[in-house]
Amino acid sequence: MKQKNIYIIDFDSTFTQVEALDELARISLKKHPEKEAIFKKIEDLTNLAMEGKLSFSESLAQRVKLLEASEDHLKQLITRLKKKVSRSFSRNAAFFKKHADQVLIVSGGFKEFITPVVSQYHIKKENIYANTFVTTGDGKIIDYDHANPLSEEGGKVKLMQHLNLEGDLYGIGDGYSDFQLRESGMIKKFYAFTENISRESIVSRADHITPSFDEFLYVNNLPRAISYPKNRILCLAIGDVPEESLALLKKDGLSIRHKTSFEDKYVKDVHMILLAKGEKIDPEKLKMALKLKTIGYLGGIAGKLDLQTCTAMGIVIFEDPKNNPRNANF
Repeated sequence: MKQKNIYIIDFDSTFTQVEALDELARISLKKHPEKEAIFKKIEDLTNLAMEGKLSFSESLAQRVKLLEASEDHLKQLITRLKKKVSRSFSRNAAFFKKHADQVLIVSGGFKEFITPVVSQYHIKKENIYANTFVTTGDGKIIDYDHANPLSEEGGKVKLMQHLNLEGDLYGIGDGYSDFQLRESGMIKKFYAFTENISRESIVSRADHITPSFDEFLYVNNLPRAISYPKNRILCLAIGDVPEESLALLKKDGLSIRHKTSFEDKYVKDVHMILLAKGEKIDPEKLKMALKLKTIGYLGGIAGKLDLQTCTAMGIVIFEDPKNNPRNANF
């Protein structure tokens, strides 16, 4: 009988684009006279823990003390986080609905803000594992449950050992605590999720780098919103292409290379080309670019491309003949 797959997904900087405690600090300390210094300290503590340079328990304890947060602040945070779900997770909501029994959210964050966010994606409350705050009668956050294994260093490993799940376990996350699951042998593969942040100390140890959730679904042949991950589409920008254009392409998830010329090493693999005004493509290189599907030109295309070859190869061309500044993102 085939083993059931179980998908263990991190929350901060994975399911969402941000670190929730960092965002909570920006809400709770909004009027604090030393807010910028405290923000920086909290962010540093987060990064040190995520890179494995500071124990998670020590990082968490220090961050919670600095927050000065309340339940009212949590309500504001939840509203913000619902708008900050990672784009590739958001567009694959159907996957979570279909595989609700196989998806676990395992986080060093807190249930109070995680549950309202992930529940929208059909993730069962009993499959959400995270810390919990301790509050006073008037709603002030003063501490957290130190008995929860997820508040400790190596907490995700301890939790998985306790759960003793049957099946093939796959971990998706961006931080050191996620990698520890692989290091401990608790999971079959660890996928370093880099859509929001890429930590070299984690990426270098991963079984697979997944720039988006689409990539994870693709390599595991799972149902997905788009058939081919955009991060696998190589887009070559040539010449003086506006930063605005490059930023939009990156935001859309494409793999971008910005070069001064059409280098030989990209000819066989490029899918899209964005040409700055005045740039040309050698006809012989064009004929060898068998994967090329689209060319965008920031200017008038006349005399710059072999249109007959493009037509024969099925390459779609977009141009900006008037060089309209508004068309930098066409």
